[in-house]
Amino acid sequence: MRRPLVSIICVALVAAACSSPQDEEVASYDGNVLTVGDVSALFASESIPIDIDFRQAAFRLVALDILEAAYEQDFATEVDEADVDARFEALLADIEGQGLTLADYFGYADAAEGMVRFDARLSAIRDGVIAEQVVDPDLISDLQTALAADPAIFTGVCVRQIRTETIEEADAVVTRIEAGEDFGAVADEVSLDDSAGGDLGCAAPGDYVAPFAEATMTAPIGELYGPVATTYGFHVLIVDQRVTPTAEELAADPGYYLTQDQLDALWFDWLNAEIAAADVEVNPKFGVWDAETLQIVAPPTE
Repeated sequence: MRRPLVSIICVALVAAACSSPQDEEVASYDGNVLTVGDVSALFASESIPIDIDFRQAAFRLVALDILEAAYEQDFATEVDEADVDARFEALLADIEGQGLTLADYFGYADAAEGMVRFDARLSAIRDGVIAEQVVDPDLISDLQTALAADPAIFTGVCVRQIRTETIEEADAVVTRIEAGEDFGAVADEVSLDDSAGGDLGCAAPGDYVAPFAEATMTAPIGELYGPVATTYGFHVLIVDQRVTPTAEELAADPGYYLTQDQLDALWFDWLNAEIAAADVEVNPKFGVWDAETLQIVAPPTE
């Protein structure tokens, strides 16, 4: 059977033409319908080609709806629209402040503000999910058990540092401070970091690159230490304090004691489970829903 000419053109020149009517159904799920118009709202053009960008956008919109419904059901709460608006404005200002276009930021030539709104809403859901997950009693119990077994993994360090490009510069910093110069003044003058006085505040050692993290746990409190070599240069540091929480303090703010990787895992484990459980039907014209790879796969060519 001969393929229609328009179909052949769509395959060969997809970036130039071959869009669908705005009300055409792309996917259905949980009683909801996603249309071509819904996807088009993320892009500046009124008519967009049915290509990989379209399918990725369609997947993300369906996933966002699924995740929002699950968030409301699992945690008996709703997305704060004022929070979403604030995130939208902040992200838009950040993009403009960097001198970027929406196309530059998102990597889509035809990106519109709908993508900013999408990111704002997703980030609100993500933060809400994590906030609910970290206060789960089972998680807190596990953290307290880990604290009892190895308190060091929850120890926070309060550090000041001076970072230089070369070992010679770091040695010169040590010489100056040992001769009586003020650490903060030297930091403001020569450090490659822009933190005032070299003060990094208090954080978990795991937030730092490995050699620096190890130094924060071994340096004598209040004494000049280093230079320590890392991929970022050479560090001269002073550890002002190490603090290990009590079980009660950990329970009061468990999220503070989790690494970013651990927080991300809470989000992605929940996200993947919700997407895997979703029942989504995609119009065969647009492709096939693949929850495992998190995409709508292109339909097979005839």
